[in-house]
Amino acid sequence: MSTSGQVSGVSVSAVARALDPFPPPRRRGGLLVAVVVLVLVGSCFLLLPLAAFDDPPPGGAGSKVVGVAVVSLPALCVYVAAGVLVWLYVRRVRADRRQRRGVPAARQVWEQGWFCHRCGGVYFADAGRLLTPAHFRQLVARAGGYER
Repeated sequence: MSTSGQVSGVSVSAVARALDPFPPPRRRGGLLVAVVVLVLVGSCFLLLPLAAFDDPPPGGAGSKVVGVAVVSLPALCVYVAAGVLVWLYVRRVRADRRQRRGVPAARQVWEQGWFCHRCGGVYFADAGRLLTPAHFRQLVARAGGYER
């Protein structure tokens, strides 16, 4: 008795990887999960100052204000970190939008290039100069507006 199975997948050669006209995909959602976790942790830290209101400090009202400020400092730091992550997320979303808008222009340049297996380079039909795959990819990225 024998069984047969079917395997499916995509194989990408080094040449195809080097000439890929699109920016690499980025993971999504990690920053938002981190923000939610930080906000929850910061909320837990805010319970500390609320617990401090029940017991009057020995130094009077001035020491109570200082005590609440010191106990609230961890929550403030966590909220500032969450704000920084939100800012980073907004920057990433804007960069992804800019890249998606530039893909048609990058594809147009990419489609004009011809890869020579013998030479290991790329050339354009109207220009006789041979480009390295890295230089060709840089031209494509510049045309798409997502050059690094």
